[in-house]
This record gives sequence, C-alpha cells and structure tokens, in this order.
Amino acid sequence: MREELLGPLLENSSAGVAFVAAVSLLQPEFRHANGRNDNDPLYFQYESLTFPALTLSIPAPTAPPMALKRQPAFLESVRRRIGEEPSQNDPTVRYTYALLLAQYGDNSALEAELTRWEAQPSQTPPDILLVALTITRDPRYLPPLKQKIATVENEYELRQMLQWLRGVSGAEARDLRREINKSIQQASGL
Repeated sequence: MREELLGPLLENSSAGVAFVAAVSLLQPEFRHANGRNDNDPLYFQYESLTFPALTLSIPAPTAPPMALKRQPAFLESVRRRIGEEPSQNDPTVRYTYALLLAQYGDNSALEAELTRWEAQPSQTPPDILLVALTITRDPRYLPPLKQKIATVENEYELRQMLQWLRGVSGAEARDLRREINKSIQQASGL
C-alpha cells in the first residue's frame, strides 16, 4: 500500500517531493543504514512555507538490511532521477536513491558511488560505502573501511568499525578484523 501511494510521487516535478517520497519508501533498516533516525523529521516545503511531513518511532534494527524480492515500477523513476544533475550534485539525495535501489536488489548506484570514491581515494570515504559493505557483504567495499579505520582513535569507534564487517567473508576481511581487534586491545590497554 505504501509503495502504491508514494511510488508515483517519485515522478513529481519537485525534487523535494520526490526525495521525501524516496526516504519514506525506505524500509526501517535501510533508513537506519543511511544514518537517518526515524525520529528525524522530514519537511515538505511549499513556496515559503515549511512543515513537518513524517515522524516515526521505530527501534533501530540490529540485523543488516536484506533486499526485497519485488521490483516495483517506480524503480525506473529512481534510476532516472539518480542520473539527473540536481541528484548528482547532492550526496544526500544520491545516497537515498542508491539505498532505495539497493533495497530492491539493484546495487548499481552503490557501485557508482564506489567508483566515484576510487577516482579520488584521498577523500574521506562517505559512509554510504560502509553501508554498501553491510548491504552487499562484498569485499570490494573494504578499502573505504580501511581508510576510515586509519582515522579512528578510540575503542568505541573501533568496535563500530567491526560492525560494518558483519557477514563479510574472505581473507582480507578476516585480516582486517584481526587488525581492528589488535587496535582495540591497544586502545583499552590490554
């Protein structure tokens, strides 16, 4: 029902309306993966008026997000919007659309974000790449995590980095877990 009501809004000529519809279509675990708390209000803006559009209270999920099996028709609108210039210039909008596609099993926009970062790896990796690691469990997303780990200074943040690695298999992920655990021991003085 929600998809039937909100999906058509992705075609709205107002980029703001389409963005709010996209965020509203995200399942809670994908919304949380994007760092959006369900208590963070979204706002609709009409001319000079701004008013809250959505406030929910859903506990944060502990499991990694899982892709849905269905392929609603509105995904074509999302793919089209993600390629438009305003979306390309606004990371928040790009990331939201990428997560909405990933929610339905299309990781192409997440892969585009990885390619964008790989072109300038000296930049701090955006959190969407860590989210992509959690969603896809693909070791190709480990380099951004490694770069983030290099800047982490305390035990709490190191433990958070371990959470991003949940479900990722392979030697590189295993070595990274060892490295993080070793850093945690050093940070805690053990």
